[in-house]
Amino acid sequence: MTQDSLRLQKAALRKTMRAALKEISPEERARQSTLACERLCSLPEFQAAGLILAYMAMAHECSPALAVAQAQRLGKRVAFPLCGADYALRLLVPKEPDAFYRGAYGILEPMPEKCEEVGPQELDFIILPGLAFDPACNRLGQGAGYYDRLLPQTSAFLAGLCLDSQLVEAVPTGGLDVPLHAVAAPGGLYRRPC
Repeated sequence: MTQDSLRLQKAALRKTMRAALKEISPEERARQSTLACERLCSLPEFQAAGLILAYMAMAHECSPALAVAQAQRLGKRVAFPLCGADYALRLLVPKEPDAFYRGAYGILEPMPEKCEEVGPQELDFIILPGLAFDPACNRLGQGAGYYDRLLPQTSAFLAGLCLDSQLVEAVPTGGLDVPLHAVAAPGGLYRRPC
């Protein structure tokens, strides 16, 4: 597959998934987010993790809020990404509850002055958002490449979190796409074959 055809396939799938996600009611999205988080929290790697990277969900995304609350109840540290220059993510652990502001993409982002910054190599577990996932644990992101730049820098366990409609037969992938270790959806938990 050429780079051009891969780019076109990804763009088409992004468009389809964005439209599909807008059709899901907030109530159904909340119900499915809860089920997906319950599956995610059942992973032994989640249970063993000391430092987790999560995210604040955009309006139509599967929310990791329940998993974040469970991690905090278990005494785990939870970092959140802050989009920086050159499509790099800063990883910030809030020191207080009001350490967030509404950022450039309309989502809550951590305020660096109210957080502790950590490095990618310190992470034990990463909860990844995305537009589409497949049973082989491939992921299609929004297209900016923030996580594509982060993932090669860490040896953390990588877990996608999604709604059932975000599972597709096969996500188009190229040589730079990093497969995940697991994907948690309301209808199932998928692990990458070893």
